[in-house]
Amino acid sequence: MNGQTFTREVTGTRTFDLDTDGMAHYGLLPDLLAAMVRQPEGSKALRILDRSAEDYISMWEKARTASAKM
Repeated sequence: MNGQTFTREVTGTRTFDLDTDGMAHYGLLPDLLAAMVRQPEGSKALRILDRSAEDYISMWEKARTASAKM
């Protein structure tokens, strides 16, 4: 992303490739995100993903507040 390049992930004697192995383990997450950004609307999708945890917490805070008012 942003001009960064990645080499294939190697664990022991096995070389992983996102295109053929999918996201076989968490070490391939940077490859997955880089592939996602290269897709149409990929940068937009990455921005949504980047804030998804905060949005999830915010939703639960609103639910708790609403529940407390009942």
